[in-house]
Amino acid sequence: MDQLGSVDIFSAVIWLPTPEGLSLAGQRMLAVLAFAVIVWMTEALDYAVSAIVIAGLMAFLLGFSPNPANPKVLLGTSAGLGLAFSASQIQH
Repeated sequence: MDQLGSVDIFSAVIWLPTPEGLSLAGQRMLAVLAFAVIVWMTEALDYAVSAIVIAGLMAFLLGFSPNPANPKVLLGTSAGLGLAFSASQIQH
């Protein structure tokens, strides 16, 4: 598996139906995790490059996820990155 394989797995997780009890943002982060694990295991990207790609994916995917407090509003990249890098949960 290489870069293409990691993109395939990432896409597959994104397009799977969201399981009950898991938010859309959670599903998207699972896709990023799968992508990261494959990229790191295969060393398809340099670690520094993979860090930038993963941070970019997190910012983009969380930024365009619905806010759990108000699902009609997007979370936004600032709040998404804060959530991703602080390991805290958004208050409902």
